[in-house]
Amino acid sequence: MAAALPAAIGATEAGTDNDDDDLKRAIAESMRMAHEQQEAALTTPGARVEAGMVVVPNVGDAAPLSILEAEYAAGDHGALWAAKLRALSARYVAIRRVRGDGNCFYRSLWMGYMERLLALPVAERRRFWEEEVPSLVSTMRAHLPDDERRHAFVTLGETFARSACALCNVPDSAPDSAAGAADAALEEYAEARVLLEAGIEHCGAENAEMLVRALGQMRRTGPSPALEAEGVALAWPGKGDESKYAAGETRFERLSAPAWPNDCPRGTYYPTGHAAIAVSTTPVLPPDECAWVVSQAERVAKERWMSDHSDATKKGADMIWTKGFPDRLWLREVPGLVEWFEHRLRTRLFPMLQSLYPEAIPTADVLRCHDAFISRYTSEGMNSLEVHQDTTDFTFTIALNPSSEYEGGGTLFPNVRPADADNAQPFANHVAAPEVGCVVSFPGRLHHGGHPITSGVRYIIPLFIYLDRNKLTDRERGYLLHEAGIVPAAPAGLDVFSKHLNAQR
Repeated sequence: MAAALPAAIGATEAGTDNDDDDLKRAIAESMRMAHEQQEAALTTPGARVEAGMVVVPNVGDAAPLSILEAEYAAGDHGALWAAKLRALSARYVAIRRVRGDGNCFYRSLWMGYMERLLALPVAERRRFWEEEVPSLVSTMRAHLPDDERRHAFVTLGETFARSACALCNVPDSAPDSAAGAADAALEEYAEARVLLEAGIEHCGAENAEMLVRALGQMRRTGPSPALEAEGVALAWPGKGDESKYAAGETRFERLSAPAWPNDCPRGTYYPTGHAAIAVSTTPVLPPDECAWVVSQAERVAKERWMSDHSDATKKGADMIWTKGFPDRLWLREVPGLVEWFEHRLRTRLFPMLQSLYPEAIPTADVLRCHDAFISRYTSEGMNSLEVHQDTTDFTFTIALNPSSEYEGGGTLFPNVRPADADNAQPFANHVAAPEVGCVVSFPGRLHHGGHPITSGVRYIIPLFIYLDRNKLTDRERGYLLHEAGIVPAAPAGLDVFSKHLNAQR
């Protein structure tokens, strides 16, 4: 077959001009469609670039079929694609993009099957898990070799069935549509984590790559043991200060958006955008601690700043951004910063955030910090960040150096106004420019960007926050495993920035 390939190409080249033109058109059409599909895939939430290709999540969010019209409308076969889309629209209302990695067929089949199952009434779902799945497990038990693999399969199958039965105990008022059930499942976020952790513990990380990857979307890697030991031994300003943040001790300016973003993950939806943004006008963190963080970062890590904004081949190298991003440095890479940060999350930052949004955050101990790093804006390098959305429940930034060290800067919010403004006042662009030690907090799906600085250097810490709770049932973390007769793993190490809080759970 391989040897015949050049001959086949040669025969094509020796054919008529029309044949050659047809081949060129076909190649051009395929290239155009591939390029447009890559461009469309880049807009998928969670998409990233690897080796020059857009990689989408294993399973994307549901989207209307109409999004395919623009991708396939142009070209010689646009009418044919349009007819196929009309035929699909007669039976389906939405699509999910699935990563094309060799498992896409099985993933699509399983996802579609599960969505159909979730659309059933609760009683039908329970019958499926109580009768159909055990029957399947029994059949597989009879046909698999009698070894550890069979034991692992049967154990996990039975555990999953028991856990799913428990999940069917949600109130009958829970949404019965597939989309509603999927939303409800997202709101049981703490339970999703505990099930993933249990699966990894049972199978071993080396045998559970998919579970590890899924859990990796919920937590980040901690510092190396050597750096952690060095950081514990360091003295830093405020070390040992256990005084708790008290609601009202910091003054805030509140800004309103036309509406709370309705696609916030894991159910932090508010009925209104009133006072969605909080900008502190007095410090939440002591300025001397902020100065220590900056000096520690610059002293220890001068050569470790990730500066990929000027090199197109390295943009998004750490998979957090697919376009140019200001210089950044993970806290875990600098001795002492993780220890300092964990301490201040526990004593000040998490209590502060809970006091600002009490309706969405019931207690501070459900807060988890997914990511945090030092970001450096320079007038000579990358001085701004385009308007975007974060995939978080909440985002907030900490100003680390005084405004006297730079000009410009701040967080740009399009379409907001003061919370105490008259309803007649129009929404407009606003730049929140807090002083050192002050914070800006907001729902992560609210559009925002980094306003340009025109001179100097500005340092901030952006924090990406989610809620580790079961919002649908409001039940204790780990209830599914308890009901299935399994003792959950100790709730430690869920996130590099929340181990102290987890110890209290």
